[in-house]
Amino acid sequence: MTPLADTLQASGEIDPTWHNTFAAIDRAAFLPDRIWLPDADGRYRPIDRTQHPDTWHTAAQADEPVVTHLDTSTGTQIPTSSASKPTVVARMLAALDPQPGHRILEAGTGAGYNTALLAHRCGDHRVVSVEYDPRLADAARHALQAAGHSPLIVTGDAADGHPDRAPYDRIIV
Repeated sequence: MTPLADTLQASGEIDPTWHNTFAAIDRAAFLPDRIWLPDADGRYRPIDRTQHPDTWHTAAQADEPVVTHLDTSTGTQIPTSSASKPTVVARMLAALDPQPGHRILEAGTGAGYNTALLAHRCGDHRVVSVEYDPRLADAARHALQAAGHSPLIVTGDAADGHPDRAPYDRIIV
């Protein structure tokens, strides 16, 4: 049971039918050991799980977005992947309205947290998630397996979908 699920329900962001799903999936399990949080100057500061475990876990359980990959190759900080704010995730999933047994196509696996929520709700074999970045796809696949889920993670362009498992009842981008 994650405290994040209780926080979301207390704020009215998830209804009781989603509470068990959010409670079963620990967002922290899908975040890398190093995440980045914005500071007062608008720059991102790294938070390492081993060096600052309390800060890292607080950020992982907060209702805030977390940058999971940062490109600094140009001398600036450009977020290239993030874990969305959980209330945004809850709203997107409520709008999607996936039901147990629905076949789901997700465009953009990212860290795999949303994928895990969908797999828990609909069934592992009912969820296909397409991720463009092979490193993110691999990390998400490993995190999902460690959490006991095995949806199909496809590395490729989500614009192509994944026709082998079509048709889908729901598509989330």
